[in-house]
Order: sequence, then C-alpha cells, then structure tokens
Amino acid sequence: MNTVDLAVLSKSQQQIPHVDPAVLSDFQRQIFQLERDNTSELIHFEEGTTPILLSAPHAVNFLKEDGNFKMREGYTKAIVKYLALKTGAFLMIKENSDGIDPNKPEMENYKRRLLEIIEQYQIQLVLDIHGAASHHDFAVEIGSLDGVSAKNQTIESLKTALKNQGIAPVSENSPFKGGGITKTVHANTNIEVLQLEINRDYRDLTHPEKLFHLCKSLENFLKSFPQLNSIKFQEKSIDD
Repeated sequence: MNTVDLAVLSKSQQQIPHVDPAVLSDFQRQIFQLERDNTSELIHFEEGTTPILLSAPHAVNFLKEDGNFKMREGYTKAIVKYLALKTGAFLMIKENSDGIDPNKPEMENYKRRLLEIIEQYQIQLVLDIHGAASHHDFAVEIGSLDGVSAKNQTIESLKTALKNQGIAPVSENSPFKGGGITKTVHANTNIEVLQLEINRDYRDLTHPEKLFHLCKSLENFLKSFPQLNSIKFQEKSIDD
C-alpha cells in the first residue's frame, strides 16, 4: 500500500493551531536540552508507565560496517524523550556508536534488547522514530510493512492525530515500509509496531512551530492508544 493521504495533501488546506509564543519558547528550550543530554551507555533505556515503547535507533553518528558514514537523525532523540515525559511511554535510544546499524535486517544488540523489553514489560506498541531528508515530499511517512504490522484502526488514529495538528502530507509505505526493527518486532511478537519517518523540515529547532505540532500530534495519538487497543494485537498477515 503506497499512498499519500489526499485529505492532508496540501499544507495550505490545513488550519495550523495557534501556539502561545511563551509556550513555544519553553518547548524550544526543552527540546534543545533533551537533544543535548547524553549518557555513556551504548543503549539508553528508561522505564515508563504506559505499555508503549518509543525507539530512536539513529540518534548518533556512526561509521557503518560497509565503511559509509551515517549521520545522526537530528532531534529524533529529543522527540522520543519529550513524548516519554508527556505520555509515560518507555523509551530506548542508541546513545553511542559501536558501528552497527540497529535498523539493519540482521539481529544485533539493540533489537535483542528491544525484544527483551517488550516481553518483560508487556509492551503493546512500538513506535520506531526516524528522520528523513528534507527533499522527500512528505511531512511524515508511516511504515507498517504494507499494512500488516499494525491494525488499520491504529494507523487511522495516527493519521487523524497528525491531520488535526496540520501535519501534511502524510504518506504510507513509500519508500519506507519499515526497516529491521519493524520487521523484527513483527516477526517475533504479537504486538503492533510502526516506523515513522519525519521530514527534516519538522525537525528544525530554528523554526520550532512545526516540531511543536508534530510532537503534539504524536502525544495525542499515544495518549489515545491504550483506550483504543485494550487487547493486544493478535492478528498477523496470513502471508507471514
């Protein structure tokens, strides 16, 4: 399923909610500090109170195994930390580099730890947060392995939350269907998992309005998830 939501295709069609300048300034400072904070851990984990796990696997620069340099996906770490504070979600961040891409297909320590956390804390949803370059023609892309890694109800709820904050356009599964993390969680658990690719234009702290509305939309979506999904996702594609 390679689609762009026509209902949110044009940014000019959206009514962007007003944000008080003082609130926006406080948000800007908070995001800056959350992105700046660092630990010495390879993988940083924080326990939450809601059965949702937020993942930021590309929060650090690293030299990949093939010799190519992978730049960090800016502010994905801050977004995950901010949303965890607002919603009580668990979080997991690749804090420092070991030269291994957590989103590659093969099993490695990040995905192994992710599966352990899912089992230990009975996680119901994994939201894997990534950053896309500004040349892409979407604001956010939802990767669901062509619709099999999450319920349609969950995907539509996310799209509605984005639309309500004026985030547009929103695309699905083209070109980012979900990487190694999404595939690993889907193959090894019975829970829902989505990969989100966030355009660089919505991760620019010099123009914080877009980032504010992005975070607000994801906060609203995450807060609605336990009520919408009180029973764990049990259905998988018959093609698995």
